[in-house]
Amino acid sequence: MPTRSKPTEKKPAAKAPAKTPKAAGAKPAVAKPAAAKPAKATKPAKPAKPAAPKPAPVLSEAEIARRAYFIAEDRYRTGRPGNAEQDWIEAEQQLRVEAASAKGPRRKSGDA
Repeated sequence: MPTRSKPTEKKPAAKAPAKTPKAAGAKPAVAKPAAAKPAKATKPAKPAKPAAPKPAPVLSEAEIARRAYFIAEDRYRTGRPGNAEQDWIEAEQQLRVEAASAKGPRRKSGDA
């Protein structure tokens, strides 16, 4: 018996997309690149709190007066101009710097 081949069925061809009429002067659509996603918003770092300022050292009037005396004595000896008020201010500044550095030649008030 002769063999018959099965008739092959033809599949319908895929339809081409429907063409739409273009407006005059219209540009063809161009795919836009995907915008980069912004990084996740993180909480901003809290600024470090500045260290509390150290309280000004307590200087007694006796300490200031003693230092001002020696400043004035040196000033007179070297012939520099100035007055007692400037000597006092300079004495305060010197004592504050020495107290802040904690290296200065500070004596206890009982020492003479």
